[in-house]
Amino acid sequence: MPNPIISFSFNRNNKLLCPVKSTIRLRNDRKYQVGALYDITYHKEVISTDTILSIQHFTLDKLTENMARIDTGYSAEQCADLIRKMYSASKLDWNVQQLSFIMLASPMTQVRYIIPTALKLTDRAANLTPEPTLFTHTDKL
Repeated sequence: MPNPIISFSFNRNNKLLCPVKSTIRLRNDRKYQVGALYDITYHKEVISTDTILSIQHFTLDKLTENMARIDTGYSAEQCADLIRKMYSASKLDWNVQQLSFIMLASPMTQVRYIIPTALKLTDRAANLTPEPTLFTHTDKL
């Protein structure tokens, strides 16, 4: 049975390049479960398989500056506006609508492979997985 999918259309705050990332979604207890595996997609390309580490439920008025900055790189006010705009067609009552702040983790061995080809669109020659630079104790940083 394939893993459920958590899809991203934007890589705000470059979070998709990290082994631990967050997402803010409408609360859905059937779909989002701590400990479950999910295929993470960016522009429909699977970029990693992550496990949900934690889920924190909240209403939009309880969105913290930390959650907003980590997830989007924007202030809490800007992030709340972005969420309202993303779901504007749904006509939600933001006074009662629950959201979930979800922390995801991919295996450390996958980190160098989670950069999708979609991120290379601006520079096809970009080396997105360079070899690590090795330093010895005599090297000066």
